[in-house]
Amino acid sequence: MARPGAWVALALALLAGPAGAEIYRWVDAQGREHFTTRLEDVPPADRERARAEAAGRRSIQRAQPRSGAAPRPRPARKPWQVEEPEPEGRDETWWRDEHASRLDRVRELEARIAELEELGVTQPPAPRHVSNASSRRWHRYRSRWRERQRAESDLRSARGSLDRFEERARRAGVPPGWLRPR
Repeated sequence: MARPGAWVALALALLAGPAGAEIYRWVDAQGREHFTTRLEDVPPADRERARAEAAGRRSIQRAQPRSGAAPRPRPARKPWQVEEPEPEGRDETWWRDEHASRLDRVRELEARIAELEELGVTQPPAPRHVSNASSRRWHRYRSRWRERQRAESDLRSARGSLDRFEERARRAGVPPGWLRPR
């Protein structure tokens, strides 16, 4: 959320100058950028370039000092800094762990459903009109059937979650190798 001061500054900036005012930019001999709304404030040697940039006839490039001036040195990269930002600010370990946990959940539910199938829980229980002796078996079967239904529902959810996560990773530009199991 923007700070109130930012809104005030934006309002003042909009009210300060006439609509459609051009902003001219130039770089001095020391490599410092300057901005103005008056073309006559731009040094004569830089006016044409500033005018072209302001008019949009030339793509705005990183400001370069005038010829003869030394270019600005680039700050040295610290050893712990990463050259490119990670997707969504997350590192490879986070993406791998998240994917692995979702994949493990899918495999766990698939294994539980296969286990219930091995126990013979493949169809809904028959209506209960059996003797008391078989009542315990019927109740056990019914509870396993309900467990299977919950597992199948959870499996659909887990697969959907995994698919959404993989799509999110794809859109964030995560390298596909990060999501492959090691």
